[in-house]
Amino acid sequence: MSEPVFSSPVRKRGASSRARPPAGPHPPVTVAAMVEWRRWVGNTAMQGVVTATRALQSGQRRTLAGRQYANPGIFEGLVTKGDVIYAKYKAKVGTWVSASLLEQGYGQQYGQEVAYGAYLGLVTDLEGRPLATPDNIFPGQEYMFPVGRAVDFEPETIIGYRLPAIVMAPEAWRESPAKHWMKSKVMPPDPEFAYPSFELSGPEPPSREPREAVAYWLVHHRTEIVAAESRWGVSRTAIAGVIAWEALENPQGWSVSSHGAGKMHEDPELWAGAVGKLFYGNPEAGVWDLHVFGRKPGVAINYIGAALFLIAQAAKKAGYNISYSPGILSQAYHGHSPASWERKMSMKKPGEPFELVPGSMGLWIQQNSDYLERAVGQPELQ
Repeated sequence: MSEPVFSSPVRKRGASSRARPPAGPHPPVTVAAMVEWRRWVGNTAMQGVVTATRALQSGQRRTLAGRQYANPGIFEGLVTKGDVIYAKYKAKVGTWVSASLLEQGYGQQYGQEVAYGAYLGLVTDLEGRPLATPDNIFPGQEYMFPVGRAVDFEPETIIGYRLPAIVMAPEAWRESPAKHWMKSKVMPPDPEFAYPSFELSGPEPPSREPREAVAYWLVHHRTEIVAAESRWGVSRTAIAGVIAWEALENPQGWSVSSHGAGKMHEDPELWAGAVGKLFYGNPEAGVWDLHVFGRKPGVAINYIGAALFLIAQAAKKAGYNISYSPGILSQAYHGHSPASWERKMSMKKPGEPFELVPGSMGLWIQQNSDYLERAVGQPELQ
């Protein structure tokens, strides 16, 4: 059974809410009505001082179905009580309370069946008591209803970050011969895998050609990648690039140190530990979490996003914004531990460019950004 909002019934569609002689005691305001009002105000009110509507300033009246919609009475200005700003009106002959509400934008939230909010306890007298029945107002009667909140803004410090300059490193990255032998001879990818490397799994891709299969996986998990971009404020191109590079340029049949997409190493001294400290205050907790749940694509993607966020935050301490520089983000992810990256950023001089190393993940992602963005879309934040 639904709770009645007021003792007076909701008027039927088309019923009048014009000024009439006063009648009836003031009904109580229910908790539900106040919750609904606060939700509406919080969602729609402008921060700071709320001014009269442009329709009032221009002398125009809102219309309904191309016709002038009643008269809203006389707008007498704005009144602040506590942290709430109210529009104050005085009724004249033929005034409709619903027209006043419509004029202040309530028609965007409430429909005609509740007189655009008139029957939700929003309209009060100047003492803050809800009108008994909004359709029984009389000429000269004053009333008010909320239109916003008064906000005191705290002083805000604006920090400007330098955009990174990028140069090519003089020496190329090469994997050690021992690691290369291990991966090619001891841990080669299984030709029965649907994807080129063990960490990717899921629906059978339309093609097993490695780049097409990886692109299919990225498209399939685009929602999680976009969510990680939004959550951590780092480029989705970098997140997708880490996953694609590991599958295409570092394919393996199995691994003892990593399990999920992106092959984040389960080591408390590396990025899994740094993310564990961020999430749980304990590096070992991140390693365990990734070991147990990292095979789930959403978990692995979120860990990559969080690691790139930590990389970007360290750069911000040095005055650089690299959040949307996928090459630099992934270069740090691939070539540094959290400690070595922090140390490098602490010693970075103003204006010193970032290096991309030939043969590394960072340069590959920069060179393949079109391929990656066809799968996951372009970053939405710049």
